[in-house]
Amino acid sequence: MKPTTKTTDAFTIIELLVVIAIIAILAGLLMPAVTIARRKAQVAVAKVDMKNLAVAISQYEQEYNRLPDPGNPPGDYNLGREWPALNPPTDITIGLGVNGADAECRSIARNSGLMLILVNEPKGSNYEYAKNPQRKKFFEPKQTTGTTESGLSISDYQYRDPWGNPYVITLDLNYDGKCYDWVYKRPQLHLNPTNGFFGLQRENPNQGFYFSGQFMIWSVGPDGSYDVSKPANQDPNKDNVIGWQ
Repeated sequence: MKPTTKTTDAFTIIELLVVIAIIAILAGLLMPAVTIARRKAQVAVAKVDMKNLAVAISQYEQEYNRLPDPGNPPGDYNLGREWPALNPPTDITIGLGVNGADAECRSIARNSGLMLILVNEPKGSNYEYAKNPQRKKFFEPKQTTGTTESGLSISDYQYRDPWGNPYVITLDLNYDGKCYDWVYKRPQLHLNPTNGFFGLQRENPNQGFYFSGQFMIWSVGPDGSYDVSKPANQDPNKDNVIGWQ
């Protein structure tokens, strides 16, 4: 009788290849589910981050009777809602990576100025505690050393979401109860001329959409981008994480 060792070895190798193929197929089927689950977890973390930041801003407002404005020079700081009658402030959006201004809102590229005030760091916008004279720490987020991780970077003092993007914060600095965000105020993001996405509304076609509240917080989401010419429910805007809902 001929030895059967080679036949058995060949059969074992075939079995192994079949098992490997099955594992590869199962892995391919599971990967989308794993990706979706991970994204949901990251969105949940972002919402908690934004909620905690909202609490910090509210506590600051209760302490000083004004919102933490990083835009004014430190020497212009006054407690209470005071501004020159001929030069009232507009709302401000912080953290979009762009600087700009129009009649309703101005944009500051980085959110670090706001963070320095809330974490009570005496530099930059809060030089010598100018914007936080009581020296209270309103916000204590997780700290990081890099500039791409989630949390507050001690390198540039920007506060970032789970995907490494700076959080976007808009403040109603003229205190009219209408918060105009640099992105979401634009009619291109909304399909209805008066009732927009996420509870935003518009009273006048010559004005932008606004949120009824003191501030808005959001994230550009997993794709790290936004487009002011596209509706809020389409790419790249539809994965943005909204903090005021």
